[in-house]
Amino acid sequence: MMQDTLQRGDLFAPATGSPSLGEITAGVRNGMEREGSGRSLLEKRAREKAWREANTEKCLAYARAAYARNKAHRAEHGRKWRKNNLAKKNEINRRWRERNPEAYRAAQQREVDNLSAAYVAKKMRLRVRECPPELIELKRAHIQLQRELRKTK
Repeated sequence: MMQDTLQRGDLFAPATGSPSLGEITAGVRNGMEREGSGRSLLEKRAREKAWREANTEKCLAYARAAYARNKAHRAEHGRKWRKNNLAKKNEINRRWRERNPEAYRAAQQREVDNLSAAYVAKKMRLRVRECPPELIELKRAHIQLQRELRKTK
């Protein structure tokens, strides 16, 4: 079996010999420019990068399709990452808030205006996962009633 592989000149056959330092630095091709030497791998990466830049629509379509196929898996992976890297996640969020203060304020205002579950739970000094949905709905109705009373005064 191994002899057949070597005779066919398979790409995955083991390479023999090693180029000298002079050959590497001078850029002389010695016939060993396969995966092991690194030169062809860099060329391959450059070709692939050029293709991706020329075909951005195809790449985006493929990425969207892959995302759609693996949504549950990606969500689970993200959940695990956030749980295991809490400090890093908080740092990333803090940097985003500092770089995008207007967007952050707008998001906070949307939470207040729409009475999101997070906002309602925060008003009760609890977390969303600690509150049953019925309690959130009750407090939401209470806040809406308070807002209406304020308007009538």
